[in-house]
Amino acid sequence: MTAHSISRAQSRNSVEPEGDWARLSAQLTKAVDRIAKRRDIVVTIAPGAAGGHKACFGHDFAKIEINGDNLEVEPGEVEPAYRWVDREKMPATWGLMIHEAAHADHTLYKPDMMALMKDRRIEQGEQIRIAKAAALLEEPRIEACAARAMPWNRRWLRMSASTHMLGEVEKQDMSGRNMAAQAVALVGGRVKAGVITEDEAVPILRNALTILGLKDYDDLTALVTNVVEAGAGGDHEAAWMISQATAWLAVVDRVKDDPPPQDGKPQSGKGQPGDSGESDGGGGSGDSQDGDGEGAGAGGKPGDKPGDSDAKDKDGSGNVPEKPDGPVQSGSQDTDPAKAEAIRKLMEMAQELGEDIEADGGIMPFVMTLPDGLFAPVQWTKATGKQKAAAEGLRKRLLQWFLPERSMTRVDETLPPGRLNSRQALKAEAERANGMLQTATPFARTDKRMVPTPPLRVGMVVDVSGSMQSLAPHSREIAYRFATALGNLPDARMRTMLAGAGTAPWQSKPGMIAHYSYRHPCEAVHKALDDLVERLQLTRKGNARLVILITDGGFAPDEYTGTNKHLKRLIESGCKVLWIDFRQEQPAWMTDRDYKEYYGKQPPSISTPEARGVRYVRLGGSVDEVAKLAEDELCKVMAGH
Repeated sequence: MTAHSISRAQSRNSVEPEGDWARLSAQLTKAVDRIAKRRDIVVTIAPGAAGGHKACFGHDFAKIEINGDNLEVEPGEVEPAYRWVDREKMPATWGLMIHEAAHADHTLYKPDMMALMKDRRIEQGEQIRIAKAAALLEEPRIEACAARAMPWNRRWLRMSASTHMLGEVEKQDMSGRNMAAQAVALVGGRVKAGVITEDEAVPILRNALTILGLKDYDDLTALVTNVVEAGAGGDHEAAWMISQATAWLAVVDRVKDDPPPQDGKPQSGKGQPGDSGESDGGGGSGDSQDGDGEGAGAGGKPGDKPGDSDAKDKDGSGNVPEKPDGPVQSGSQDTDPAKAEAIRKLMEMAQELGEDIEADGGIMPFVMTLPDGLFAPVQWTKATGKQKAAAEGLRKRLLQWFLPERSMTRVDETLPPGRLNSRQALKAEAERANGMLQTATPFARTDKRMVPTPPLRVGMVVDVSGSMQSLAPHSREIAYRFATALGNLPDARMRTMLAGAGTAPWQSKPGMIAHYSYRHPCEAVHKALDDLVERLQLTRKGNARLVILITDGGFAPDEYTGTNKHLKRLIESGCKVLWIDFRQEQPAWMTDRDYKEYYGKQPPSISTPEARGVRYVRLGGSVDEVAKLAEDELCKVMAGH
């Protein structure tokens, strides 16, 4: 189903939600703008929506429809959590929305691609085949883009894939090379995108290798890798996507002429399954998340010339198969019993993959890195005894606010046990002698109980941009002391992020300190806060929360605006914020005006309504002096001063 056909279907048969469905639709609409980076998207969830698919996106109406028949809970059970719906109760449905929102953000070439193929007089049937192949390749590409923009999207896309994409495969007609090619795109592509782990995908890809042969497998893997990695840097024009889809069909239409290796494993480097990937929804690039199985390689020959557009509609571009109920149907090229057995194993592996993803809740570890090793430690040094002692001393200072406290309450009773109060005892005797109701409490005792403190969640951002290079020893020392002390408090959760030309977690080893290059051209503090707010749930009340910023605040306009928005949200939710800056001498190359504008705007930014409540301090002195002053400020914040 193409984007335009979906839009027409929506205009005729759109389901209007009512009651709790309307409320949930409004919550999803409010949340999707940040994911899709568009404010015109409307989300509708209701039983029977999306024209029978799991979900779809229509460009003509800028509308995402999600079939409510697949919602994991009753719509009335989902409660809003600030701007985000209660995703934990509906992980697969949330993944469907992320997938379609990624199409809304990145699949923007479909009309241009169809017009270009028409101008080049490509036959209509061939146009359809190219569009379907492009839709298949679009699936891992848009999920890679969504995962890079917001790394935590991997979890939700992963859950959507196991619940929806893999579950629809058994409904497809099985033709050997087509199914194997779809496995390479949808499973292997999601490995490259960072959604599925390589260990999970290798069994499926081995079976695809058996069907396709080594050369064809390597060629398809190289095409998928090119699409996923090139798509991460920005959306491509239609001509480029047509060329990739045409090359894909040329490989799928080949006659297999080389036997697979004896062990059934990929041998060449480019054909090795898995780098990183995401497994979310199944069907249709850009439009429906259902998995109709119309994807790569329908038969026939590829078109003449590549066009100039990108494919956007995901109509059932085929998904990785599950175990079928009936016998395997093979195409004209798949009469070999060994190949039919490989297809059966391929579907079984896909089913097991879905079960594994659901079993672990869609959660998978990942480390985000940037090209050229921008966030790789330059060196590791051993923490000195003085540094270890300083971190331990800070931990002990903070411990007083995060240990259970003894609550002592005096309780007056009419009966023992307890210490006898003679005055109250005489009063009680007089009340009994006069036949009065006893109100005196002659016995007093002390009720002692331990009151637990709420667990602490701390997110720290360390600016590693070029403007912080001369202050690297200061920020590194503070980051080490804070991370070591706060991370060792009882029940505390501590996460430190580097902010430069992107973001990455601060690497740590016991007793070691990582040294990073402070040469980044920018400081993505707002993106680091994105990660911390999401991972640690810093805007959710019910526990002690703290954000620490170590930055000079020399932000670009978008970074400045994004950081202030986050600070406003954190303060409104009751999260404490400590911003540590350093007094820095004016560089010789910088004019007075530039210096004032660059380094002089931090106090105004903190005093604005968006960020009111942030504790902002500027420290100066040697590394040890600055670190001790920073410790004092941290203790003041934790004490509520």
